[in-house]
Amino acid sequence: MSQSLKPLLHITLHMNSLAFSRVGIIHGTSGSGATHWQRWLECKCIQSGVETLFPKLPGRFGDPKLSAWLEALSRELPVIDRTTALIAHSMGCATVLQLLQSDSIHEVGLVVLVSPSSPSRIPRQLSHFYDGFDPVLVAMKILRSAVFASDNDVLVNPDTAATLARDLHGSFNLISGGGHLSVSSGFHKFPEVLRLLESRS
Repeated sequence: MSQSLKPLLHITLHMNSLAFSRVGIIHGTSGSGATHWQRWLECKCIQSGVETLFPKLPGRFGDPKLSAWLEALSRELPVIDRTTALIAHSMGCATVLQLLQSDSIHEVGLVVLVSPSSPSRIPRQLSHFYDGFDPVLVAMKILRSAVFASDNDVLVNPDTAATLARDLHGSFNLISGGGHLSVSSGFHKFPEVLRLLESRS
């Protein structure tokens, strides 16, 4: 094999290695900095050759509004279907769940919710993120789902997260001592989420 063909072969072997053609990554109210596991996942998805969308949502670090976040996601993620995977963290989870209630979205291939902040533990000004949420409606649109939470997260009640996973007919994964499953808890990578993106069942 000529030297000129080797790099091309290397790239081809890494194309389309995920089970989805499109991955949307949705951050929480504190965003996701350079060392956050969502940035690591973004790099992995790009290297795999899939369309990777990681929109910066308005009002993070300040006073985020659900309506503004939904508008931004609808604009940045115009196509959501069975070939799409949505990976959310913290308040991004509530945003994704609300997004999926839209009449324009009929199905989504995979939804992964990491540390979905519980309504009983978030600041009052964020409670509107859960207004009108219908888990039955959303569950009908999700082909596969998974919820990750830890047993010592001040923003997530593990029982509430487990109930959410059950309502969505998905798997529940409880991590011991993981905090908010963020950079401050040492989560710079999240291989379990990547494995879900690689799996076709």
